[in-house]
Amino acid sequence: MPTIVSKCSEAWLALLGCSAAVPPCPQRDRWCCCKHVRRLILSPDRLPERIRIHWRNHSFDNRPIFAAAGLVNLDDGSTDGTADIIRQLSRGHDWIHLHQLEPRRERSFGAQYRAIMRGHEMIKNLSFDFIGALDADISFENADYYRNVIHEFNCNPKLGIAGGVICEKENGVFKERRANAAWSVAGGVQTFRREVFETIGGYVPLEYGGSDSLAMVMTRMKGWETRSLSQLRVLHHRPSSTADGLLRGGFQRGLMDAAFGYHPLFMILKCVRRLTFKPRVVGSMLSLAGYIFYKLKGGRPVIPTEALNYVRKTQMERVSRAIRLKGFGEI
Repeated sequence: MPTIVSKCSEAWLALLGCSAAVPPCPQRDRWCCCKHVRRLILSPDRLPERIRIHWRNHSFDNRPIFAAAGLVNLDDGSTDGTADIIRQLSRGHDWIHLHQLEPRRERSFGAQYRAIMRGHEMIKNLSFDFIGALDADISFENADYYRNVIHEFNCNPKLGIAGGVICEKENGVFKERRANAAWSVAGGVQTFRREVFETIGGYVPLEYGGSDSLAMVMTRMKGWETRSLSQLRVLHHRPSSTADGLLRGGFQRGLMDAAFGYHPLFMILKCVRRLTFKPRVVGSMLSLAGYIFYKLKGGRPVIPTEALNYVRKTQMERVSRAIRLKGFGEI
């Protein structure tokens, strides 16, 4: 079957065909047949690192799990050179195509998810089983990364979203990000069952960010599980919130948390926990400042009421456990 990839300064999509079997699951053999599993990958990113785009596009040719390939580039008028790279790659690759979108006027956290959903509209009538997001500043330690992700889905019929654990450089060495949690899958590597993605309506673009978090909330509300796979390390080459600078990123994080409807007590404890992250005091204070600023200007939560109630309920449960255990591991 054909594979469709869509890449722009905001997003690519790939419908991938897998004809090889993944390793069997001894606990649930009947769930582990992976013949002809079809998977769609949506990779949102602005990515000024041109060489990384070039590397990733060619890497699709070399991975045995990708049975066939076709690339559609969604160019939204970005000036980062992505469209030129795709034009170069299309020479000699008849499966690569360029598709023009209306120019995007400004940087927005919601823009990448709007682009993803535009891409989804293009391929929604095709047949596939899994759909995933992949940031372009991500690489894998394991060449069989997606084969193993599909294996986890086939071993657990209740698994709705899965992905590897994020690792970022610390003193020149890639280490697991301290903010990682077993139930939280980073947006840059989220893979969904198609049924789950379409049941929740895909990604909801949010101005201040958090579309990936909302997708996980809505997935758990529907009774599905979300899980970060500790055995699959993914390397994040541009740490979170560094696209606009660490300090501005800290303030932006606070705006996002407020717009997402974080409970004030949970937010305070989260800022205390962030004192262990760099930049320590400044980063934590800027996050709290962003949260307070959003509240003072009259900003209200932007997620659906049902999701907001669920978020605050689970946050208070986590606060209760943190206080009981005298630690911040739950925050």
